[in-house]
Amino acid sequence: MNVIYYVEVNLICIVLLLLFGNLFFRSIEQQSSVRIIMDCIMIATVLFCICDMLAGIFRGRMFYGARTIIIISNWLFYELLVVIGCLWFFCVWLKLHPGAALSRGKIVLFSLPLLIYTLAALTNFYNGFLFTINEQNLYVRGQGIIFHWIVTWGYLLASTVKTVHAFVEEESKMKKNEIRPLMYFIIAPTAASVVQMLFYGVTSTQVGITLSIVMICISNQNAQILTDPLTKLNNRRGLDSYLDSYLGRGVEQHLTFLMIDINGFKKVNDTYGHVVGDRALVEVSRVLKESCREVTSRLFICRYGGDEFVIAGDLENDESIMKLKNSIYRSCEQVSEQGKLPCPLTVSIGYASGNCRSNSEVEHLLSRADASMYREKTGVWNK
Repeated sequence: MNVIYYVEVNLICIVLLLLFGNLFFRSIEQQSSVRIIMDCIMIATVLFCICDMLAGIFRGRMFYGARTIIIISNWLFYELLVVIGCLWFFCVWLKLHPGAALSRGKIVLFSLPLLIYTLAALTNFYNGFLFTINEQNLYVRGQGIIFHWIVTWGYLLASTVKTVHAFVEEESKMKKNEIRPLMYFIIAPTAASVVQMLFYGVTSTQVGITLSIVMICISNQNAQILTDPLTKLNNRRGLDSYLDSYLGRGVEQHLTFLMIDINGFKKVNDTYGHVVGDRALVEVSRVLKESCREVTSRLFICRYGGDEFVIAGDLENDESIMKLKNSIYRSCEQVSEQGKLPCPLTVSIGYASGNCRSNSEVEHLLSRADASMYREKTGVWNK
């Protein structure tokens, strides 16, 4: 009965990991660091399940070679748990520092607890530091298990503390929604590990890890639905979600829309090809993000469609709006001066501000911003 229990639990976890891992890998860049690390976490967790399954199947068996299998599977069980904790810390660091690269110094520093633990765990084959296998081929915990818990939970707690700090410091509600799932990762493994520690014979740690990974995969899928794959900005559906949340406060809200359009974009595509057109879109998205950070971090940016972008938020006055517009114009000029594109990069920007309570008022305000942008593009400005 115990053998069936171990096999069922671990096989279910493996199937879930492979299923959701496949969905996750379809929705993330092939060569991204986060993709590579999540790939490693998935593999480590599958191996973790296999080791737990083998330890359960061969527990108490007395045939030749059973003892060796039990020792190796239990040792790898503990090692992989620390590896998963370390990899998750790397993943969180990269998620909270988008665009940043892990230096060799940081990799060594972050991996140091894992390396120290591994060296200590290797002595288990001689002194039973972590566990021993008695004459009946049954597992018995050693005193070194406390060190294993400290290192493993040190990684998970450090990841959680770093995530909570970033969540508290972040002002953008949309960014908070991206960070929130990282905070929840620790909950299921904690509950599962406590159950496994209190009730000998119960295997549940891998269930907690699997549930957390599934949650991350689902969260990533939801984020992809609201994200433009080329520019990595929010898409039009993301804008709708933002506006629903903005109006959901139940009171009249002041809102500003900036509508941005790339001048002569069709000519760029026709003359230089769609590859250059895509580069222009990416450059504009970078300019918008950098310019918005200069004014306030509470602005929402999206690719509205084609070569049109929208910035939404509560800009206090016309002075703030003009500061943002001028920053965008200036940054686009710098792109042209630096020769990042084979053609000049210019944009037209229109804006509209007002108080909104309903979706119809938001749509009217967005139409005003669009009309304002069109007037600028055609060289006619009617006040």
